Amino acid sequence: MPTSRFTFIRSKRLVLSVGRVAGVATLCVAPLAAACSSSSSDGAGQGGATGSGGGGNMGGAAPAAGSGPLAPSPCALDKKVGGFAFTVTPPADNAVGHSELGGSIYDAVAPSDVWTTKATEGSCRLTVGPKLSCTADCASMGQSCGASGSCVPAPVVKAVGAVTLSGLLAALPPAKPFSNGSYYAPVPSTAPFPPFAVEDVVTLETAGGDYPGFTLHGRGIDPLDVPTMSFDIKTDQDLTVSWTPPSKAGSATVSLSLDLGHHGSVSAKLICDVPDTGSAVVPKGLLTQLAAEGVAGFPSMTITRHTMDSTMIAPGCVEFDVASSLNRELTFPGLVSCSCSGMTCAPCTATQTCVNSACQ
Repeated sequence: MPTSRFTFIRSKRLVLSVGRVAGVATLCVAPLAAACSSSSSDGAGQGGATGSGGGGNMGGAAPAAGSGPLAPSPCALDKKVGGFAFTVTPPADNAVGHSELGGSIYDAVAPSDVWTTKATEGSCRLTVGPKLSCTADCASMGQSCGASGSCVPAPVVKAVGAVTLSGLLAALPPAKPFSNGSYYAPVPSTAPFPPFAVEDVVTLETAGGDYPGFTLHGRGIDPLDVPTMSFDIKTDQDLTVSWTPPSKAGSATVSLSLDLGHHGSVSAKLICDVPDTGSAVVPKGLLTQLAAEGVAGFPSMTITRHTMDSTMIAPGCVEFDVASSLNRELTFPGLVSCSCSGMTCAPCTATQTCVNSACQ
């Protein structure tokens, strides 16, 4: 199986990409990231949902069913070394709904995963990626460019033994690490979908390997449904985002991750962590600041319903997300997205060229 690093909507995250995919955040648990939303490291980090907390729930004994909502507990980005995501993918077109477990644990924090908050308003924040610059070619030496401008050891994937997930309507066999240390275990298509009832306690336990075993918890959630397929960005107006409310109130929250410049290699995202009420407002002030960071073709938004738990292990903080995520198109005034086939770039005119996936 090829090496991958899952990132969850990190969003941070995670972007909810569980493989590091160069360049949504997207929540990703497929071994080749085929089911991920596109993302650079955007605060989703090494295998966890975007967030800036620091291991609040700390794993431990399973919460009793009906004992009250599970408070979200994200890792701080400068402490996050990976985690696991159990993703619930809603039915779409002719595809049936499905679920899978995936994740990776590393021995250090990747410098490129430590995004910073540039501005905040309400429950939303503008995050930007680190500007790393090293004179040496760190990658050719199997290293990473560090924040100090010098090469540092690249994070190495570690195994934590068999991973057991309990609390599903149908038992899932323990997941064992692949040769590269990553984990991926799809729920059989014959199993019930959704794989649990809302607020059912879901427990992840690792047997231990390179590090001692740990236990993390989540709650069952409804598969996400977002009827609107495209949202219009106007920097002089707030953006209202709506989704189908959950069947009952519970532990889940919703993260919105807006990316206007991914195809132009712009490391900036607007992230909102909001209650799962069925709608949220993204403030126009932060939309203006996000646009100022750069706009490229095919801007998008990842919407994620999830619960999140975390704990500390020897190298840092690890997360467990139970999540359902969808991508939606964004439109931006004056922006015409394009793609090229040979010498033809549609839908650009004869006098235009396609640059960063946008007609210019």
